[in-house]
Amino acid sequence: MSSTSNSAPGLAREQATGLANSASDRATDVAGHARAAGSETTAAAGRNVAKVKDETVSQARDLMEQARSQVTEQANSQLGQLGSAMRRLASELEEMSRRSDQDGMARSVVDDAAQRVHRTADMVEGRDVSDVLDDVRRFARRSPAAFLIGAAGLGMLVGRIGRGVRDADGERQSARSDSTFVSDSGWLDE
Repeated sequence: MSSTSNSAPGLAREQATGLANSASDRATDVAGHARAAGSETTAAAGRNVAKVKDETVSQARDLMEQARSQVTEQANSQLGQLGSAMRRLASELEEMSRRSDQDGMARSVVDDAAQRVHRTADMVEGRDVSDVLDDVRRFARRSPAAFLIGAAGLGMLVGRIGRGVRDADGERQSARSDSTFVSDSGWLDE
């Protein structure tokens, strides 16, 4: 009886040790599978991040190209309008010179200005903005002082024109607000 009672606890111990070893082996297997699955998930996530990055870069390039194309198209349209406006200005200068009764320095200056505006309009019309900018860059490299003086003069001219337009708009707004008012009776009077 003592050998049976000794062998039962020994057998239970052996079974418990076997179960513990088996559980440990299974836990090691499960941990290995989990590591492999985690590594695969990490690798898949890395591939997906790379795809998303590539797609984002591609879309950003497409968007930049569309924006560049639209800006170029609008600039070319504005350049055409500038050429037309310059032609009108040159024609007005020529007409002003023809109407002058006197020959003199003022008439000579106006004639010269009309010719220069015509030449500039010829240069501007029918060309792309990039071509005109290349011409301006070449001129700036050849004659930096003349370029800076011209740019300053052009800036002053545009500023004066802008100020004149603003003042004229302000005068029109003032004239409109003076001519229309609401009387004490609540009716609109003009």
